Amino acid sequence: MTTPVVITGFGLVTPLGANPDIFWGRLLTGPSAAGPITAFPAIDCATQIACEVSPTVFPAQLMDTPADGAPINRARPLALAAAAQALVHAGLAHPGTGALPASSCEPCVGLVVGTTLGEAIAIERIDPLVDDNGQPRPELRQAAPAASAHLLAGAIAMQLGLHGLVLATTAACAAGNHALAIGYEWIRGGRAPVVLAGGAEGLSRLAHIGFSRLHVVASDLCRPFDRRRQGLLLGEGAAFLVLEDPVHARARGAHIWAGLAGYGLAGDAYHLVAPHPEGRGAALAMRRALHMAGIAPEDIDYINAHGTGTPQNDSAETSAIKSAFGRHAFQVPISSIKALGGHAMGAAAAIEAIACVLALQHQCIPPTHHLEEPDPLCDLDYVPQVPREARLRWVMNNSFAFGGNNAAVVLAHPDAV
Repeated sequence: MTTPVVITGFGLVTPLGANPDIFWGRLLTGPSAAGPITAFPAIDCATQIACEVSPTVFPAQLMDTPADGAPINRARPLALAAAAQALVHAGLAHPGTGALPASSCEPCVGLVVGTTLGEAIAIERIDPLVDDNGQPRPELRQAAPAASAHLLAGAIAMQLGLHGLVLATTAACAAGNHALAIGYEWIRGGRAPVVLAGGAEGLSRLAHIGFSRLHVVASDLCRPFDRRRQGLLLGEGAAFLVLEDPVHARARGAHIWAGLAGYGLAGDAYHLVAPHPEGRGAALAMRRALHMAGIAPEDIDYINAHGTGTPQNDSAETSAIKSAFGRHAFQVPISSIKALGGHAMGAAAAIEAIACVLALQHQCIPPTHHLEEPDPLCDLDYVPQVPREARLRWVMNNSFAFGGNNAAVVLAHPDAV
């Protein structure tokens, strides 16, 4: 089977590492990146821990930091670093700058950036938002553009010299998979031979308080599919994959790491923040991804679960997998990597897509850490605690978001491309 889109490079910055090799090692062995929040004051929050990109992972001086030492941007520097890394990895950019050279024969590289809140932290630092006369403070005029999702994408394109189509998608926690789907269609439709697709999210007080008030944040560790699970831990980071037309990739001698074989999108039409209890929209997204890839449920060798560690999500995803995969649901290995790196919202699906590519490369399944007491309602093979060697040819990456936005993508081993 010929895959219409191939992956020729990828890059990421996450709490677990700022390059794929370090990231992969942490996925297999841990430990969790959870720790006290330093990005913003959290003393009044019920949970004061999250998974941050620490200075030991990503130098603090690379953050946009004014004189008072409080970063005004987290998503942008993380996104720029991950995007540049991906272009270099694909052999399209100079290692020193990460930008396409002015004389590049690739003038039409497209860019799709998934995010949830853009740069929310830029707005948070303007308090109060108005002056004594009720007028917007001057700082707000500077902060508001910085917080805009589409300008986050524009900043990446400007810095890296990308002159193709540029788009930001704010499909919340499914945004990374949405970005891959859009890039897939741009390439298949002839709009661009190369697309840089992924997601970026900076940890923010707005997101942390919002999730906390929904009572879906854990007090210590994230335990996907464990009967003791309390909820998620927020994370942050950025990840991008270079998608390419296979004819174009082979003509320039690019290394093909995997194929993007298909995707499926579906809505729950059920609730703004809760998944459908039976995972109907999620199951439909998985079925559509399989159909587009032209494979049967039995062909999938591994599922990277959305697996947030919330009671509702994990049980709904279990039901959805059973619905979409039938008997094969009980044979296919499944795992969630959010137990270690947290839930990076708009960046999560792109980070997990890279985890899938690395699983195909290493023929190994990263485990679900902290899964010690399986929930009887989550009775599938969730690969607890330790990595598992396996023959992987086709893998699926699930991401489900608020508003019932469900997205699944199928990735293929290079031998299947």
